[in-house]
Amino acid sequence: MATSDRYNVFTGDAHFECDDGRILHYRFRNQGTLTAHDIGAGMKADEAARRIGGGGLAARIFVGLNVGKIEKWTKQDAIDVVVHVRKKQKALPDASIMSQTGLYTDSETGALIQEPSLQIIVLETSGKTKKVFLREMTELADALRKELEQQVVILELQLSGVVTDVYEVKPAKKRKRKKRGKAR
Repeated sequence: MATSDRYNVFTGDAHFECDDGRILHYRFRNQGTLTAHDIGAGMKADEAARRIGGGGLAARIFVGLNVGKIEKWTKQDAIDVVVHVRKKQKALPDASIMSQTGLYTDSETGALIQEPSLQIIVLETSGKTKKVFLREMTELADALRKELEQQVVILELQLSGVVTDVYEVKPAKKRKRKKRGKAR
């Protein structure tokens, strides 16, 4: 075990929205000595932690619950979509789903919209390539977009905790077909 009493480290801000609309702000600062725990402190690594994946891939999907100004969908509706799509993909439906408040600017009116939303986090632990995982997460994001009647869903891809790509998932534009001349 390693300790240090020389540092009083700032460890972050937190903002909580209360049910009554108040927003509480907290700043966390370590008040004592910092302690680093070593896995080897009396136990073997495989007893303390079991590695479940090596790729470090993860996805975060941001999806709203309103249709227009009306709150139409619930967290359970999104959970149902996640489970259905992931099982269809023959993948475990494991995910973390967090409720939050989303803000976005309406592209047509320019109005700032506040709505209940979700953040869906999926960790890739089965060894899939980035290409396969991205395809699966795009399918999931698009299914959430369609089922929850959203214009756009945001998909963020991470590698080892670092955001590598951000995608806007929305309906594909219909391609105009070229007219062919009559066959002779």
